[in-house]
Amino acid sequence: MADSIIVLDDRHTGCGDDFLDQAFAAAGMGLLVAVATWARPWYEPSIGQALSGLGLDHGAKELSVLLVTALGGLAYAVLAFATRAVRISELKALVQRGNGSKA
Repeated sequence: MADSIIVLDDRHTGCGDDFLDQAFAAAGMGLLVAVATWARPWYEPSIGQALSGLGLDHGAKELSVLLVTALGGLAYAVLAFATRAVRISELKALVQRGNGSKA
């Protein structure tokens, strides 16, 4: 019975360093988005002034949300590469495989 147990590497069990790297990147993104959301009363009026300079009288809140979301996504990507949760070689293999093809 013990011979039939298959041991997966850490990448497939979710318990290895990759899991921790991804958790760190997600936590960093969450922290950045939380701080940006908390600080919104300080930067949203500047966005409103910039929009009114372009002749728009609304949309500061929406643009603020868009910028915070983009900043969070960028932070996640940077942290994912910095912690090696995502590797350049994995992206190259994904591109080489093509769209929709099976590995």
